Amino acid sequence: MGRFRIRMKLKGLELEVDGTREDAPVIAQNLSRQFAGLLEPAAHIVEGDVEVEGDGRTGTVATAEPILRTRASGRVRRTVTPRSSGDGAGDVTWKHDPAKWGSPQQAWSASDKALWLLYVSGQEAQVNDMSSSTIASTFNRMFRQAGMIRAGNLPRDLGRLKTQAPALVGEDATKTPTTWFLTIEGTKKAEELIKQARGQTPGSS
Repeated sequence: MGRFRIRMKLKGLELEVDGTREDAPVIAQNLSRQFAGLLEPAAHIVEGDVEVEGDGRTGTVATAEPILRTRASGRVRRTVTPRSSGDGAGDVTWKHDPAKWGSPQQAWSASDKALWLLYVSGQEAQVNDMSSSTIASTFNRMFRQAGMIRAGNLPRDLGRLKTQAPALVGEDATKTPTTWFLTIEGTKKAEELIKQARGQTPGSS
């Protein structure tokens, strides 16, 4: 596969990018962000279109890390394309109503916090499943005062809820990364947690 080199000089700034033809779309996207669309369309930085696989589908291009060098400073700065969360949701945001949903408790386990969050996000933001990293980042951003969720431990904690009988969560392994959702029993548990979060005692309405 042929390699290419691009050199552009703009107001004393010299830019040099090394890469292969298959890197071109990703590199073009990074450069276009830097120079406000001067290199649009992205796929034409190197002549020709994005390579397609033999079955006619557009091939997936690996994330590239083009290196930008400036002669004036001699410093090297890596520009990395932001990575998607995989489930397409990213952090979930809604205007939280403590009177309706209460506030999560510091004494709750990470799995209880996740169950509560999945229920409330489903009701308020219509997001019924999230990856473990999205659950953790959303909770830590919106409810930091209730204690942080460690994203690295959450798959283990939710995995235990999945394997217990009855299971409180299910896992959608068709997504990358996998996402978690409440089962019927998990929904019941989340509703109990909401009562706790609102300061209601068991049995109260």
